[in-house]
Amino acid sequence: MITLKVNKGATALIVVPRIVEWCHVILGFAKVGVVAMPGTNLLTAKGLHYRINQTDTKVAMATESHSTALEEDIKNCPSLEHLILMGKERNRCLITRLFVMMSR
Repeated sequence: MITLKVNKGATALIVVPRIVEWCHVILGFAKVGVVAMPGTNLLTAKGLHYRINQTDTKVAMATESHSTALEEDIKNCPSLEHLILMGKERNRCLITRLFVMMSR
């Protein structure tokens, strides 16, 4: 988060299943002062959009299963600066946003 220049107090939406990496992400956000908003895997594109816009979320982290919904709706989320996708490396990305790929 420090290299992405996300300031202390910024909000981050996390839509990741309860796996080991989930705990690492929550603790990492807490360490740098980012407010983590865990989201259930059952969130739809509409739910993701609502949460991002109501809280002026700067960072969203999701697995590949939610990446399609986030990529489709990213243009309607002006506060969203960074989208971090967890999973296998992907061969497509949006030029206007930063994507950090993590491989399992």
